[in-house]
Order: sequence, then C-alpha cells, then structure tokens
Amino acid sequence: MKTKTFNLMLCLSLSMLASVNAAEPEREKKESVVDCRGWHCLSGSWSDQKLKNSIEPLGDVSGTIDRLKPYSFTWNDSNIKALGLIAQNVEQADPRLVITSESGLKQVYVPGVVALLLAEVKTLRAEVNTLKAQQAK
Repeated sequence: MKTKTFNLMLCLSLSMLASVNAAEPEREKKESVVDCRGWHCLSGSWSDQKLKNSIEPLGDVSGTIDRLKPYSFTWNDSNIKALGLIAQNVEQADPRLVITSESGLKQVYVPGVVALLLAEVKTLRAEVNTLKAQQAK
C-alpha cells in the first residue's frame, strides 16, 4: 500500500509540473486531466499559445532521435514488463526532455518526445515525397 501511495503522489506532482506556467503560478489547475495508475499516467497539460513565448519551429532533430534508445525492462516494484525510455539516457540526448523531482527521480517529458518524433516524421515524409517525384520523372 505504501508503494502505491508513493507512486500516485509522484505521478501527480510530476504531471502537474507540465501544466504550471511560471508567469501565472496562481492559475488553478482544475482543468488539468490526470489519470494515474501505478507508474503510468495519462495527463493533459496546458498548450495554449497565449501561455508561451519564444516559439520557434524545431530544426533538424535527427541527431537527438538517433541518441534516444528504446528498451524493454521490468519495473522494480511491480515486476511488470514494459517498453520505454530510460530518463538518464534521454537527458543525455536532450535535457529538455526530462523532469527531475525534488527527490531526484527522473521522468521523461513525453510531449517533448512526441514533438521530436513528429518533426522527424515530417522530415522523412518530405524526403519520401522528393524521391517519389524524382522517380516519377
């Protein structure tokens, strides 16, 4: 029981970090969506353009993607087999993709990983379209 309570509290605090905006710390988080079960979280976070500044498109992300290493592993506390990333390895590839709790536990910032993957997919699609156009000539 103690482990489940700890995991839930950790999950909630790390998920909420994603929706906190430094410019408006008093904002209530009533609209945030968090569903935590053990170490697994489904969460929603603020993404409105009004909450952001210095917005720039991602450039070439292939180097970062190449450094991300997916693994299979077994969770220590539940013995459940899973697939995923190791936060320490992700942090070496791009520190913006990792959130570190006050206790030092690290969490992969999945929305950031998704943004990188989307940028890479768009690059690859453009390359495929170029090759198709060349082949059609």
